[in-house]
Amino acid sequence: MAIAEKYKLRSGNLVLDWAKEYHRHRNSVEETGGVSMTKRKHTLEERVQAVREHLEDGKSFSELSERYGTTAQVIRNWVKRYQEMGVAGLEDRRGKRLANQIPRSPEEALRIENARLERENYLLKMELDLLKKVKELERGGSLRQFRQERQYKAVRRAAKEQKYSVIEACRALHISRAGYYHWRSGRASARTVENRWLAGLVKKIHTQNPDKSYRRIRDDLARYYGAPINDKRVLRICRSLGVRSTIKYARHSCTRRASDPQCLAENVLNRQFYAEKPNEKWLTDVTEFKYNVGPSVHKLYLSAILDLYDRRIVSFVLRDANDSALVHETSGSGR
Repeated sequence: MAIAEKYKLRSGNLVLDWAKEYHRHRNSVEETGGVSMTKRKHTLEERVQAVREHLEDGKSFSELSERYGTTAQVIRNWVKRYQEMGVAGLEDRRGKRLANQIPRSPEEALRIENARLERENYLLKMELDLLKKVKELERGGSLRQFRQERQYKAVRRAAKEQKYSVIEACRALHISRAGYYHWRSGRASARTVENRWLAGLVKKIHTQNPDKSYRRIRDDLARYYGAPINDKRVLRICRSLGVRSTIKYARHSCTRRASDPQCLAENVLNRQFYAEKPNEKWLTDVTEFKYNVGPSVHKLYLSAILDLYDRRIVSFVLRDANDSALVHETSGSGR
């Protein structure tokens, strides 16, 4: 046939078969890609009417199937569900989660409760797995500067390893699904491009001067490269690159415990920091003060004596040297 040749069909008989089916089910046929099928949605009232016609009027399944445009088995199922659960059994619950449905029988109530408990256990297990993954990921800076990048990484790992739903995982971690997909796309924003350029400068400065901290690196960026940016931004870039200052400060504390002390002072007070009369118990100490004169730093030392009876200062001496003469002068003026 000319139609078969025009549409490159295998034979003309196929066109004749389609024409017969079309005239047979003209009102309820949809053509989808060359395959004809009967597809009709029946309302709840139509199902109830069909069941009552069978039970009250005695109409057969085949007769009802032709009238309502369905099969005899479907009519038989409607009658069976109607006899078991009444009109509620004829409701169309396809596409609805079982845990969210209203039970129509004790058995169905038990199935719905089991489905609800299984759903809760699944969500709790998923949330626990996601929180573990977030905790495992290191906290640090990122050139892309996504506020919730660790959560995004946890969702991607969970979706790949445990096959969790991305929608439910994002809802469990209280993050946006659109934000997750934006992060996963890897598209670089203008801010990210600028951070990558700054990261190259930070590497260069750190290679030349490994003792510089992120604050001094920020000063070099502003002074020599025309990039006046915030300290915190430089710190995030340094953390993402693993850049750290190599300088190590020596401990100069005079109160640390010595491994082999040369002498031990006698514990005279024994934590009895009170006195019954004046000049019975004195305490002394030296305090260091720093002050600047231009670019240079100078120091002053204050030596004082405190009477434990009334907490008054008995004497004090202020000098620019912390030596034995400072202590002797203080004790001498207090007598």
